[in-house]
Amino acid sequence: MNTPGSQPLTHRVLKPPGRVVIFTVPWAGVRRFDPEALVYDVRAGDGAFLRHYSFFRRWFEVNVSLGGDGRLVEEAGPGGFRWAFNCDIDAPPVRTGAREIEQTDLKLDVLVAADGRAHLVKDHDEFERAARGGWLTPAQTDGAHGGLADLLGIVSGPGLLPFLSAAHPLPTAEELRALPFGP
Repeated sequence: MNTPGSQPLTHRVLKPPGRVVIFTVPWAGVRRFDPEALVYDVRAGDGAFLRHYSFFRRWFEVNVSLGGDGRLVEEAGPGGFRWAFNCDIDAPPVRTGAREIEQTDLKLDVLVAADGRAHLVKDHDEFERAARGGWLTPAQTDGAHGGLADLLGIVSGPGLLPFLSAAHPLPTAEELRALPFGP
């Protein structure tokens, strides 16, 4: 769980074919870090915040933007679809150190509306190109299909909001204001 200290969390995301994105998260923003999930909050600039959820036994992660008042920030996506949750189909994260994780982006994305149910699956072409190009292993390709089915089952079943709240409730405005500077 969350222990005191000043060493940040390092979250590496491999983006095939050869890009790596590294997030350095102040430890004060880590809300949960155990064998089930990683949840953290960071300042995203302009008074906005990002809540991130990674799951160690699931093939997806979820990012949500929040305003300074703690409310979901909606964005316009393809075809005018309004979304609040950006869900990446990823390989489950792997701990590479006491405060380090690494995971691989599998190219599929699901945008979910603020109601936690309406959704749009995107980037099928990019996923297929990565699989055909050998950038993803057969196990990763199978995992991506399973992760997409798992996520869509949650969205169309109990909904994304109750699922995320069970992992860790969305932060309050007071919790967000207490955050140190972000990545």
